[in-house]
Amino acid sequence: MNRGASEPNRSRFTIITILMVLLTAIVALLPGETAVATAELATANSQKIDPALQVIIAEQADTTIPVIVQKSGDSNQAEQLLVQLGGSVSQTYPIINGFAAQISSNAVYQFPAAESVAYISLDTEVETSDKVETLNLLENPGFESGFAGWGVYGFATISGDAYAGANALETNTEAYQLLPVASGETIVFSVWAKQNGDPSWSGVGLYFYDINGYFITENVVEIRSNNYAHYINEYQVPSQAAYVMARVWTEGHHGSIIIDEASLSLTSPAVPSQSDAFLPNSSLAATNLLENSSFENNLYDWYTYGIVRINTSTVYNGAKSAQLSRGYASIDQIFDIQPNQTYTLTGWYQMESGVNWGQAWVGFYDANWKFLTSVYYNLENATEFSPLKLSGIAPPQAAHVDVWLGKDGRGKLYLDDLSLEMGDTVAADAVNMLDNGDFVNGQKYWGYWGSTDRLTVVNESPVDDTSLKISGDANGNGVWQELLAEPDMEYTYTGFLKLVDTYSRFYGFSYYPSNRWAIVSLKYLDENHNFISESYNEIQLTDSWLPFQVSGLAPAGTAYVDAVAWITGCSGCDLYVDDLAVTAVSTQAQPNDYLQVTGVDQLHDLGIDGSGITVAVLDSGINTNALRKATKADFSVDLSAPSGDVNGHGTFMAGLISGGATDAYGNPMAVAPGAEVISVQVLDKHGKGNTSSVIAGLDWILANKDTYNIRVVNMSLSGAVTDAYWNNPINQAVERLWAEGIVVVAAAGNTGPDAGSITTPGNDPFVITVGAFTDNYSPLYLNDDYVPPFSASGPSEAGFIKPDVLAPGAHLLMYVGDDSDYAQTYPQLRRSGGWYQGSGTSAATAVTSGIVALMLDANPDLTPNQVKYRLMTTARPSVNSDGSLAASVFQQGAGRIWAPEAVLGNDQGEANLGMVPGEAYVGPVVYDETRGGYALVDANRDLLPEGQDFFWDGGNYWAGGNYWAGGNYWAGGNYWAGG
Repeated sequence: MNRGASEPNRSRFTIITILMVLLTAIVALLPGETAVATAELATANSQKIDPALQVIIAEQADTTIPVIVQKSGDSNQAEQLLVQLGGSVSQTYPIINGFAAQISSNAVYQFPAAESVAYISLDTEVETSDKVETLNLLENPGFESGFAGWGVYGFATISGDAYAGANALETNTEAYQLLPVASGETIVFSVWAKQNGDPSWSGVGLYFYDINGYFITENVVEIRSNNYAHYINEYQVPSQAAYVMARVWTEGHHGSIIIDEASLSLTSPAVPSQSDAFLPNSSLAATNLLENSSFENNLYDWYTYGIVRINTSTVYNGAKSAQLSRGYASIDQIFDIQPNQTYTLTGWYQMESGVNWGQAWVGFYDANWKFLTSVYYNLENATEFSPLKLSGIAPPQAAHVDVWLGKDGRGKLYLDDLSLEMGDTVAADAVNMLDNGDFVNGQKYWGYWGSTDRLTVVNESPVDDTSLKISGDANGNGVWQELLAEPDMEYTYTGFLKLVDTYSRFYGFSYYPSNRWAIVSLKYLDENHNFISESYNEIQLTDSWLPFQVSGLAPAGTAYVDAVAWITGCSGCDLYVDDLAVTAVSTQAQPNDYLQVTGVDQLHDLGIDGSGITVAVLDSGINTNALRKATKADFSVDLSAPSGDVNGHGTFMAGLISGGATDAYGNPMAVAPGAEVISVQVLDKHGKGNTSSVIAGLDWILANKDTYNIRVVNMSLSGAVTDAYWNNPINQAVERLWAEGIVVVAAAGNTGPDAGSITTPGNDPFVITVGAFTDNYSPLYLNDDYVPPFSASGPSEAGFIKPDVLAPGAHLLMYVGDDSDYAQTYPQLRRSGGWYQGSGTSAATAVTSGIVALMLDANPDLTPNQVKYRLMTTARPSVNSDGSLAASVFQQGAGRIWAPEAVLGNDQGEANLGMVPGEAYVGPVVYDETRGGYALVDANRDLLPEGQDFFWDGGNYWAGGNYWAGGNYWAGGNYWAGG
């Protein structure tokens, strides 16, 4: 019960008996008499003590332990008794009618005997809910739950000399965990460790065993320092191996070792990259149309101009290459082709710095050798052989092609392993990275140069109803769209175009007979937006729609690629473009993906941006430079901590909610850019904190909610579930905020996919609990979306369906500051332009908090229960084509959030109907022993009839009434009013 609730609420508390079984990762479902029922606590002292705390007491006799005490009543008797028992109060928390304290483990069982003591919890670790790398397979990696999950021999104790959090493990022998593995996987075992005294030899080891437990081999990294250092042991799992022992050990002659923050992750065997299929000499390549393409027969079959020689020392493959020497020099081949086909030139080149320019060119001609069009690729200086690639579509009149490569200047150009192939290089399921390439939404997402009145969306198209007309003038006009890009990545730009000479149509002759050209191109830019290179297609005048394709490999240093369409020097010409697309051989995230996949961009177009709403971000702090806007206020539970955000996680979350970042066109990249944010710093530089720090932050929010108009609290963090939700002091605190009119949005946790893996405070039935889904790098295509395995699944330990909703939680981009711990620890997650990529239910929670701010901007009088109701009833369940659920309700809740309907809709109703914050409830889910899974019950706690119920065995199978009609309604007529 909420010991911080108002006196009238406390008088309403009633009690029922419950049976709890503490498991390693979850607490069993709590049976009760009604679907929404009150709960009773036994009078025995142990019933007032958190089971996790009881474990610590059993392991650590006569040890001072940090605890959180919740009181009954308003007297100071509990504090006085604590002092009498030798303890001390650290801080008081009015929000839960309790306090943080230090007390001896020997005195804990005496303390709850007093009626003034309602419940005692371990001041346990809380951490961010981001998913940065692969899943940590180790149980209890930070020893915050004592020895749980670890095998230990000899002397071993839980030490307070921790690298992060509150605990570490000290031993003079060994500690280990045994896990299954598969041959060919790469395993990474890392740990923060140090020597204490002189224990002689110590190490971090991986020991491999076969299916029968026989030893195969080992790999060990030595521990040498008396200060904490990060030791990483990486090894490929040998053949026949079935198990690995992750082991930290020491000889312990004159000392011990202390270890903390262990991690073990696996990656699958490497597979060939998709791009391999497009590189020269690939076994999957089509027929090479070029003769003597590797120059092994010298220069036969090639036309040459200037000084061209065969070189035998600077070669990419084989024995020879072509060397284009000083001055202007070129080689080319000419042959017949088929019209309307894609032709792709690939190869390898090396070009010295003395070259003024180098270029690869594919030109198309008609049967009379009249030039039609061409594609170009600008070659860059390269001290080693680098790949080249470009492609184009032969026009309908095409009969011949000229493949030409040349340079000018003092330096040399070397060419080898060239190939020209016919065939489509764009996969059928390739994701279009461009937004609004069909111009259905006007000119949205497209930048322009020249005169805006020369750009017109018209009702003419080869594929749909709209296209963009770009009218020419003497100075030129065009459009562009910028994308984040990576070096050595292949990009392909496709679409349809038509170039019309309107002057000749009107007057009967052309005013610009030799200047009737348009360009579609891919421009490669560095991080400072400086031009590097370009792949482009030069289009001649045509009165009919034609497909185009231009592709190329992004050169070294590429950070952005611009898709361009422009016309110049022809004031009597109109260029029409439509169905524009840019694809890559591998998927890439773009900064605005999560805005599109949630429909937030549509609300921005309407001017709804969260103005007037304040969101408190309970996290590691905020770096305002990286946030690109000032915070409304800042609070830190540790006044000695540096200001800002050393870790970076809080900045990432605040940026998603209401940061000042924009795209290349000035569009905001935050969900609610008009909202204000408050930094409530409760996590340290490692993204970790404890229960007391989180409660202190929530207590500050309660005290300052009116001063700063705090309407939303974002909690992208999670803690372990060790008891019923109503006993957890963090949950008591968030329920108090909920009762005070503040919407609390909490992460489901990255502990999935197992059933019952929801973390604290996401297990609280009142709050909005958010799981993650991934758009699979295709924000405008929903059928390939899925729930990633890290996203935690319900039900909660008290039988409530969780998560409530899903939000984007994979490959989101935001700024964190290059000097942050996040950036320093995960440099591989840095993307072009200084963005960093993040995944997890943390990010999904932040996106949801931003949408809640939009809802309150449009409807400021909504209560927390009304916000939750609308968010859930407008969510879109993930269903298969036959209407069955694509993911269990315990994985997706009501479905993926859809901001336009949540903000603009008028659904009347309330979540948590009939429930009062501070009281204890059990939900409508039980574990069915007969079927071995989770099932729904009615108001009498009876299982619903099969066909009307929902049943899930925790795996990939569910049965019964598995159609979720949205919101809180199941097909079959069984309405659940809670959550």
